[in-house]
Amino acid sequence: MSTENETMVWDPLLRLFHWLLVCCVALLFMLEEHFMALHVVIGFTVLGLLLFRTVWGFIGPPYARFSQFVRPIAHTWHYLKGLPSGQSPHTLGHNPAGGMMVILLMGTLLLTALTGIMAHGAENRDGPLAGLAFLQGPLGTHWFGEVHELLAGLLSLLVTLHLGGVLVSSLWYRENLVKSMITGRKRHRGPGPHNGPTKRT
Repeated sequence: MSTENETMVWDPLLRLFHWLLVCCVALLFMLEEHFMALHVVIGFTVLGLLLFRTVWGFIGPPYARFSQFVRPIAHTWHYLKGLPSGQSPHTLGHNPAGGMMVILLMGTLLLTALTGIMAHGAENRDGPLAGLAFLQGPLGTHWFGEVHELLAGLLSLLVTLHLGGVLVSSLWYRENLVKSMITGRKRHRGPGPHNGPTKRT
């Protein structure tokens, strides 16, 4: 007989990282260039958070590790194709699409933060990268600023897709994913308690 049991999935440090990153990204979009000093400080905070998440992805609890949720693109595509017919299984940790989104968001955030620091260094001669020779001159100032803006636009799109995926997955599997990222607990559907990662197929 199948039962539904709550299992601790997201550890406290991972949840703290997630919500701090949410706040930082929201503030960056709200501030834009109106409060540049604060914008730069938050950008460095994002870099620090990404550094923590990268380390935690290798040494953290099972569900926080990259090895638990990073899948090949073909596996992710197979998962997405199986959703409409109900063939894609429920997962306790990140599903393949969610895992891919984690990597895309982290990579885009990293590049956005780095190009922002470079653009700031080129335009204002300030920050840890201001002394780099290739940042000097109008080409460096214009190029890094433009790339930073493009990456910020891509980040906005990815965040929108992420929120849409959370909504769709919550409705499809009838679980509150936002609540689970607050409490750390998710429902395990199976014949009994389950405390380890979902077995990969």
